[in-house]
Amino acid sequence: MCSPILVSLWRIYKTARKANKADSVKKIHFTIQARADVRRLDIPTAMRIFAALQRFADTGEGDIKKLKGDEDCRLRVGDYRIRFIQDGESLTIRRVLHRSEAYR
Repeated sequence: MCSPILVSLWRIYKTARKANKADSVKKIHFTIQARADVRRLDIPTAMRIFAALQRFADTGEGDIKKLKGDEDCRLRVGDYRIRFIQDGESLTIRRVLHRSEAYR
């Protein structure tokens, strides 16, 4: 079960996304597995990941790399790797994993 603090932070994040929707370039979608990955993280790490995703969606800034042999890209946030697919005006987040698990 996820902590009430993480649920509250997630709601704040989603509310901020809705408020800035006109400014946002890309819409962010999470797969069920990616949501489960984020719920397992501690709150400060989860918030750093959300901030990095927001920054990438708005400006295109971030440590992005196209993965070989796959349509996925990865965004590096500290020791965590976010695997996603970039579809025109949307990002589909597939996994959020620690770097030791990300490339297995």
